[in-house]
Amino acid sequence: PGDILGETMPRLLHAGIRVSTVALQAEVHICKKLADATGGLAGVCLNTGHLRDLVMAHATPPPVNASENVNNDDGNSQSDAHE
Repeated sequence: PGDILGETMPRLLHAGIRVSTVALQAEVHICKKLADATGGLAGVCLNTGHLRDLVMAHATPPPVNASENVNNDDGNSQSDAHE
């Protein structure tokens, strides 16, 4: 819907949203491009076992980068670089 590369991708990048996809038949170029640009994962399952592996790769969230912002319960944004 709309201009994914011109409108949606810049908004995703600005918001720090990581996009990951799992395809069942063939790689879709736009899904791969969104995943690559946002630091997500994109995969095409080859069989039932591979589908399980791809889905499980998404089950544990990746670590938040120090430069990414996280929201508090009160809705305020803060950097997660306080290690």
